Amino acid sequence: MFKIFAMLAVVLTVFNACQKDELVMEGPGEIASSVEKPDVYVENGYLAFKDFQAVDSVMNILTKMTREERNAWDTQMGFKSAYADFEKLFDEYEQLKSQEGFLVFKQKYQERLSFNDADPEDNSIDYPFISTAFTPVLNQDGMMKVAKSVYKYTKTNRISIYDGDLNKLAHLDQYSDDKMVDITSNLKSTGSQTTLIDDFGNDNPDDSGDRWWRKGKRRLLNELKIERINTWHHDYVWKRAVKVYFEQRGQKKSWGSWNDYRTVYEFSNLYFRYGSIPTGYNSGDTSSEVRPSAKVYLYTYDEEITMPPNISPAYLPILTTSLKCNTTFRGFGGTMEPLDHIEHSGFPGTSNWTNFHY
Repeated sequence: MFKIFAMLAVVLTVFNACQKDELVMEGPGEIASSVEKPDVYVENGYLAFKDFQAVDSVMNILTKMTREERNAWDTQMGFKSAYADFEKLFDEYEQLKSQEGFLVFKQKYQERLSFNDADPEDNSIDYPFISTAFTPVLNQDGMMKVAKSVYKYTKTNRISIYDGDLNKLAHLDQYSDDKMVDITSNLKSTGSQTTLIDDFGNDNPDDSGDRWWRKGKRRLLNELKIERINTWHHDYVWKRAVKVYFEQRGQKKSWGSWNDYRTVYEFSNLYFRYGSIPTGYNSGDTSSEVRPSAKVYLYTYDEEITMPPNISPAYLPILTTSLKCNTTFRGFGGTMEPLDHIEHSGFPGTSNWTNFHY
């Protein structure tokens, strides 16, 4: 119990890495007495953040918490998270003993989870959101707020209400021409909010080119992704942000199908570069037991742009991206396998130690 309260104390005093200002977080009932809104608070059942630096600070803390610590944090904030809802459903999923049982489970939770309907041998489950980049801070309805902008993730879209008008969210069909409403869905287009840069099929150890790397009754999917998001702050002030991350999912085969499970991931000698930033390097890291996937957040950047309040800016352009590392997960043969996606000439070249971690 002491550990939980110690972690809560850390969260409540975490420092903004960019501004060096104290990150102020307030739970239910406290916001009403504040003259100035804190950096993170609960509004209408979702977390509301001052800016994307606050989002990053909170995510860095939450992803390191145990389940017990995270549940205590949710309670402290008066917040029902997507994380807590998913963990309960995954508990039930882990108890399944047959394909027939999975099909019953799938029918029961069709609305609350995402399933891979395209592959009858894939019994994976996931959050019911088109992108999982911000799942640690989303509520159970897939919502969060940054500055004045409200975001809602669904299975097929990310809905951005830049002026935070919840009436628009409730009546989207009436605001199809509203410049403060943005609905994005295509994960493959470079004009979308989430872009898959590489799934490393070309690095498959069996030279098959399949994006799923297979060894016996285990398989591993590696994906390099970029999420772009805009937010309106006030008047003519907008901010555009980009988040680059490496996501992994390991599965095991049972009852003739591939199933998610709680497992441990590992990387070594990871080099990463984005645009003109110096190459970052980390000798290695091992995740805790996680489900259904693990993420390494590689880079986050935001910039201010001046635009009229009724015209949302274009997303930040995707810059040259390079990643190289060795990786594996528990049960995958006991050896590290190399992968790389290289767009920079001479990569990796000179590098600086960077705190890349699961």
